[in-house]
Amino acid sequence: WRLVVRRYLLGGLISLVFAWGSMPTHAACTFVNKKTNISVFSFDVSDEDCELIDFNGETVVTLRVEYPSMKLVDYKNRSNNIMVLILFPISVPPFDIDRVTRTLKTIASFDGVELLEGSEKTYRVAGRDGSNAYIYEWDLIYVGKRAYKNIFGVDYLFNREISNLKEVDNFVLSFLDRFLIN
Repeated sequence: WRLVVRRYLLGGLISLVFAWGSMPTHAACTFVNKKTNISVFSFDVSDEDCELIDFNGETVVTLRVEYPSMKLVDYKNRSNNIMVLILFPISVPPFDIDRVTRTLKTIASFDGVELLEGSEKTYRVAGRDGSNAYIYEWDLIYVGKRAYKNIFGVDYLFNREISNLKEVDNFVLSFLDRFLIN
């Protein structure tokens, strides 16, 4: 009787180990530079979401992210709440995001967002990471620029209907913190 129970338990355990070993594992979504064969980007997303990320083969990745859900979407999605994030490695850290606007004066300031002087509407947003983001009004969209952990430069585009610039920059940082593996 004990021998039968042992064989039964051992057989069940072996079946469980084989079943567990053959279960699909969640691997990182990694993009490798075709010229250097070096990994440039890795994201912690599903295989389906990985296919939604565009990579130019060398150093630029483009993601389309639904705001505020953080869901990756297809390039065909034309909703007003889609943000386009373009990431690229910073080649010579530390990256000085402030160098272009260093001489501009602040015209107005509200809750960590400064309107800077100049012919375009340029905003400086104090990011929660201690780095500034710069957001420019361009036609019907905003274009944001920032550094992420002094490793990546990030350009992000979004519809001007999404008007809370500080919240948008925080969203970009939260998305990268959650999904980008560096």
